[in-house]
Amino acid sequence: MVTISIGDWFKLPFMGKDVFVRLARDAQLRYDSKKGFLVTPSTNLVSLSTILHTALGEDVNYAVKCFICGSPAPCNQCIYTQICDKRVVSSACICNSCEGKEEAYTLYSLKFAQGL
Repeated sequence: MVTISIGDWFKLPFMGKDVFVRLARDAQLRYDSKKGFLVTPSTNLVSLSTILHTALGEDVNYAVKCFICGSPAPCNQCIYTQICDKRVVSSACICNSCEGKEEAYTLYSLKFAQGL
């Protein structure tokens, strides 16, 4: 299984020009020759999963970060883990620490407004 941490640069093995073009064009994955690949807000995670599964023969798992503080969001402890599709909602996750804060909604709103 391939695990991709959303928001972090990652490397992939060489898979050929055709796959690279599909990753850039269809999945909208960002590439830097020194850093590797990066999932951005415009990346189509469903397409990315499909392309990598076909090219590598492995499933793709997405590790998500807290929208507020950027620390890893512990998906295995989330009450929504059984129904969550990380390919769709990954940018909206909140870690347990931030969720427990009284000002969580305000922090979330401010962070969201910064992204607009």
